[in-house]
Amino acid sequence: MVEEAPTIQYYPQQKMTANTDCLLLFKEPRQIRQDIAEMAAKLAESDTTLQALRHSYPNVRQRTFTTWVRDTLHKDTPRRTEDIRRLTKDVIHAGDIRFDAILITERSKKSSSKRQEFSTLYGLTPEDVNALDHERRGGSL
Repeated sequence: MVEEAPTIQYYPQQKMTANTDCLLLFKEPRQIRQDIAEMAAKLAESDTTLQALRHSYPNVRQRTFTTWVRDTLHKDTPRRTEDIRRLTKDVIHAGDIRFDAILITERSKKSSSKRQEFSTLYGLTPEDVNALDHERRGGSL
């Protein structure tokens, strides 16, 4: 049997002349571009959320650490109480030794009492925690 030749038509929306097979090929890249645009929009939204968390999470951890020092080491001072009130009102659910080590390393001087308090509470220095190899800790921190 003889196959019928595809009919060529003008498609005004695409501003092109093609048979239906060519039109499908034309639509695929358009769909891919649309999918990429949607993914880029979702990525931008996620980035906005991440930036907000990046700003607030250190304050949550600072409050956690300050509260822990106050309660565990019985070092309540007016300044410590003010820091706890000032930092955030978020509820704290658990410790985060990795982030606390980064926090103390970045926000406290080497001579700061916070470094000693960190070592007393965790049993390691912030530098020791930061130096731990990911494979060696096996996700346990």
